[in-house]
Amino acid sequence: MAKTVIVTGGSRGLGKALSDLFFRRGWNVATFSRTSDELEIRDGQALFLSKRADIRLERDMINLTRLIGDRFYGPKLLILNAGTVTPSRPFAESDVGELRRLLETNVIGNSLLLSLFLRLPDTIGAVHITSDAASHNYPGWGFYGATKRAMDHIIANIAVETGGKVFLSVDPGDMDTEMHMTAEPGADRRTLKSPEKAAVEVYDKIMEALEYAGY
Repeated sequence: MAKTVIVTGGSRGLGKALSDLFFRRGWNVATFSRTSDELEIRDGQALFLSKRADIRLERDMINLTRLIGDRFYGPKLLILNAGTVTPSRPFAESDVGELRRLLETNVIGNSLLLSLFLRLPDTIGAVHITSDAASHNYPGWGFYGATKRAMDHIIANIAVETGGKVFLSVDPGDMDTEMHMTAEPGADRRTLKSPEKAAVEVYDKIMEALEYAGY
């Protein structure tokens, strides 16, 4: 029975690259975002399901996890890739409203989905796509880094609660994505990693962790 991966924020950037890569490697894939096209593709035994949903909305996440429970059987892995960022600026110039928006998606939305996911049968773990801003201090990145650090802590805590499953945070590095350019419009794109290259690196780390855990 094929394993299933749920990838949040799968319409572009790293999320899309991960969704496509897992599907090519024979996994069932369920992905969603606020801008995703609704589609269903079969390739042999593997199913690719894309839905439009907002991780910030509890009703959307309840409906999504119910659908996944109904459509997919066997081992299930969650990749928490969806996130938001605001333009980097000095803390004194920041708006607390930006922090609320970051928390709503990066912490509250991710935590809600993670909680619902863990109630499904046959879950084997979850991976949080983190950032080096969670563990290093960069001017202008305080709010964003704090939200990523919060999810890192939640993931690490769940790992202690559910020994034997795979819970880890993976930093894909700086990528040439719309999200990165929102935070740093002046960034030199030549120095940034492509989402496709980052996806392969993230995939390899996940496979190593799953193999170590016996999956």
